[in-house]
Amino acid sequence: MPSQPQTKTIRETEMTPTREMANNAKMVTPLQDDDHPITKRDLREMEARLEETLKATMAPMQVLINNLTSKVEALENKNQMQERIIEQYREENARVNKKLDELVNQMEAEHNEMKIKQADLEDRNRRCNIRFRNFPEKTEEESPADLIIRWLKNTIPSLKLEADDLERAHRALKPMPKPSAPRRDIIVCFTRYQKKEQVWNNIRNLTNLRYGETPILALQDLSQDTLNRRKSLRPCTQRLQQAGIKYRWGFPFRLIVTTNTTQHMATNIPEALQLLKNLELDLPPEWKPTNPPSDSPNHEETTANNWTTVQKKKIQKIQQKRRNNANQYRQASCSEPSRRPYDTRNQTKINQTNSSQMDNPTTTTTPAERSNQEKPTN
Repeated sequence: MPSQPQTKTIRETEMTPTREMANNAKMVTPLQDDDHPITKRDLREMEARLEETLKATMAPMQVLINNLTSKVEALENKNQMQERIIEQYREENARVNKKLDELVNQMEAEHNEMKIKQADLEDRNRRCNIRFRNFPEKTEEESPADLIIRWLKNTIPSLKLEADDLERAHRALKPMPKPSAPRRDIIVCFTRYQKKEQVWNNIRNLTNLRYGETPILALQDLSQDTLNRRKSLRPCTQRLQQAGIKYRWGFPFRLIVTTNTTQHMATNIPEALQLLKNLELDLPPEWKPTNPPSDSPNHEETTANNWTTVQKKKIQKIQQKRRNNANQYRQASCSEPSRRPYDTRNQTKINQTNSSQMDNPTTTTTPAERSNQEKPTN
């Protein structure tokens, strides 16, 4: 018999899904006491318990945050104090460096002045001396004095010169040179300055001084410092010679040029540049700047300053090195010394020795015991 289609009633068709689910739940399981709906009171209790839990959890964290805040504030205060102290030290260091720079400049000026005075004293001590250059070695008959007296009498027949007029005569204090090396000078010291000037005035007017076939050169005996200063002003003297202007050297060291109206003097390169400028002479090629500002009104001043810049840079370099050393020493003294790590090598060596003794024990016997052990037994 064919099955009849099932039909739903109007009540069942109009039932909503929610109501259907509720009915199904009532049919399946009865409503328990724990499944009662949550009320506002329950929510308030849950909220209160949650707040208490959060407060209990956050209390230690709040204490920790407060401690950290106080420590940070203390560190900030300490940092500000350290910055103020450092700033004070910087100001004090700047004052000390300025004072040191002034002292260095003053000491440098005094040192240069003392060098000039020392060179002047040495030159005045040698003013009775004359140097004779290029005499062959081993040509002295009895002494260098006899050689010079005989040569001067042959060179200047009108000169009256005796052995008493020479205080001493000797070769320059150097080792015996090789045959190809320059010969040592003969330095002659006269007993009186007047006799030395008489000999010098006669010799310097002669243009061809010879000893046999060897040309001889007569020179003033000067200190090495004076020779170096004269060498530094050689471009200026060469320019004066080219212009036909006469000059002379003064003591203490100075270059003196006398014109019809005025007298010009120079002791260093900047003053020599000013001297050439006053005489309206061109600058030597050695003293011209590498990049001369042709349109600059301070052209000569710039040229003169180029020669003093090197010394200033040297002084600044020394001062900077001194400051760096002082800063390094200050940092090393302020920093804590690092602890030396414990060296375990000695302990390891001791442990190895103890273990070896335990593995190979040895007994120490006295001489009496050793003799008893060596006795034969009956």
